[in-house]
Amino acid sequence: MSAAVWWVCGALFLAVAMTSALNLRPSAILPLACITLGFKQGGRWRLGWVKFGHDADQSLFYNGILCVRVMLPFFVGIGVRWAGSNPAAREFAHVAAGWKLNGELTAELRIQSDESSSAGATSPNFGQAWGWAAGPK
Repeated sequence: MSAAVWWVCGALFLAVAMTSALNLRPSAILPLACITLGFKQGGRWRLGWVKFGHDADQSLFYNGILCVRVMLPFFVGIGVRWAGSNPAAREFAHVAAGWKLNGELTAELRIQSDESSSAGATSPNFGQAWGWAAGPK
């Protein structure tokens, strides 16, 4: 093998090792608060809600027009939703940094749909983003 192949293999091994070392157990993540403003529930518009700590609904952004989530040891996530030209698409901009509920370290800026949110950026958001199936917002 050439030196370049060995270098690439070594770099990949180091990247995987560093990622594994930086991830946390999901039980080590402590949700502090999630604030969601402007969402539809049961066909009616709601002003919003504030939830503290763990909750049966671990949805990241539960279809809110604006949502902010804060968790320990460190996580800040902000989502802004709009309908655009296709009201059924329900796209949103998502900015986040820190450890997600699944323990993965993340730094992201993306525009996505509810369906792609449920699929996750690097792995599925099991039980976290199911609210998108609630219908057009």
